[in-house]
Amino acid sequence: MGIELAIPDDFEYAFVAAPLAYYLQAEMTVEDRRSPVLRAPEADVERRFTPLPGFQHEVADVLRRMFFLDCLVRNAGEYSWDLAELPLLDEVGIDAEETYDSSPAEQLATYLDAPYERIDDDLPEWHLAMHVDPRPDNAASLPYFLDNLSLVYLPESTDLEKDELLNKSIDDFYRGESPEIGPPDPTAPRPAAGTVRKGPGPVKSVDRRDPVLHEGEVNGWLADGVPIDVFKAVPKAYENRFDYLHREDVDIDVTVILNDDEMADEHETVAEIYAKRAEALAIDVTVHENLSKAELADVLESPHDFVHYIGHCEEDGLRCRNGNLAVSDIEESRVQTFFLNACGSYYEGRDLVRQGSVAGAVTFTKVLNKQAAKVGVAFARLLIHGYDIARAIQLARRRIMMGKDYAVVGDGTHRLIQCDNRFPGFATLKKNDGRYEVEYKNLSIPHIGGVYEVYRNGKEKPRLQGSSSNFTVNQSELLAFLERAKAPFVYDGDLFWSEELSSRIQGD
Repeated sequence: MGIELAIPDDFEYAFVAAPLAYYLQAEMTVEDRRSPVLRAPEADVERRFTPLPGFQHEVADVLRRMFFLDCLVRNAGEYSWDLAELPLLDEVGIDAEETYDSSPAEQLATYLDAPYERIDDDLPEWHLAMHVDPRPDNAASLPYFLDNLSLVYLPESTDLEKDELLNKSIDDFYRGESPEIGPPDPTAPRPAAGTVRKGPGPVKSVDRRDPVLHEGEVNGWLADGVPIDVFKAVPKAYENRFDYLHREDVDIDVTVILNDDEMADEHETVAEIYAKRAEALAIDVTVHENLSKAELADVLESPHDFVHYIGHCEEDGLRCRNGNLAVSDIEESRVQTFFLNACGSYYEGRDLVRQGSVAGAVTFTKVLNKQAAKVGVAFARLLIHGYDIARAIQLARRRIMMGKDYAVVGDGTHRLIQCDNRFPGFATLKKNDGRYEVEYKNLSIPHIGGVYEVYRNGKEKPRLQGSSSNFTVNQSELLAFLERAKAPFVYDGDLFWSEELSSRIQGD
């Protein structure tokens, strides 16, 4: 008998236990018991867990322990890396060669006995967590979550008042920024109504909730309610993904739609970004302006990899020159991904996924025109450079104060099928006494457990995906690094791409 995970007869336990059972290849059984137990008779393992809700945190702890210690022990095999994290095995007293040759049950015993808490903070944050209502009809989505080795938590959220939402947005905007920026000025004037991106009709806003989040750099929500700081999963999104796999070897088809002339700045800038990226990646860019309802429906019903809509959204749909188009009225969406950069576009985006799309970025309420343009431009560049949609919106919305007005619907882990950048990176930069402190990490959900290396003339060892590489450089060393990095950086409170940051640094 191998490894067994016995749980109480309750769907809640089955959902939460699934990632651990999947990774251990354990047989999950149901018993008349109050709390779960993990058994491996061959190695005398019997690990008893506490009942829910504590069980979900214990699953996260054991899965982290098993996975990351496996990532280090595997270097005793035929293919190995001189990982920066390898000395951590000595800190917990694990012999890599002996453990590598052990059975799965024996490895489980070794890892559970190790004083893992000594090294936990030196290993990556878990990449993904899904908050799932444990209903039978949501079980069909579990295989997709497990394929990404996501943790599964029971959903928990609270009401979110308007003032609390504003405070959270401001806190996020200023968190971790340079001290000279200072706190926000509560007496600063509010933007005039004319700067809001909205049409003549009413906008359908969303009542947002405040989720209780645990482990996980990226969080998804498959449950009632629409929380902030998570992508709103739609079960059909995971099935829709298969409809686009055949496009892996064809050019990326990007369509930009401008349905309001006042927003031409965003339209022109994103078109330039797509055209520039086409120099290195096969991208076909089509631009439309002032579409009718029938013309917009035709675009959405035709095969496209990414549609960037710039315009208005009202209660009865996306604004066109002859009225509004409700996405629920189209026959089928054949758009792989999208950004509906318009006020209150959440429901239209959700319907696009229900009609056939995989994922897209949306807004919850009215948004300011200049801020919408900032987010739209940043998101476009991130998406076509290989970032998954959830990460792209996370980074893009850092450019504005009210970033929590933006979110993702569908499968937030999805990235354009054709993108060649398998390991997109991200960095923060701080200036300190004339030198620059860099924190760089890779952001690849599908490649959890993989390895990346920051090239600095042999000064950096390979690291596990999700681990940060931290170093301090002078200006000339930084400029040389920026020339190679080709990644977004947060510096002085804003988001820059490496070539933009290079110009900024030289001008400081």
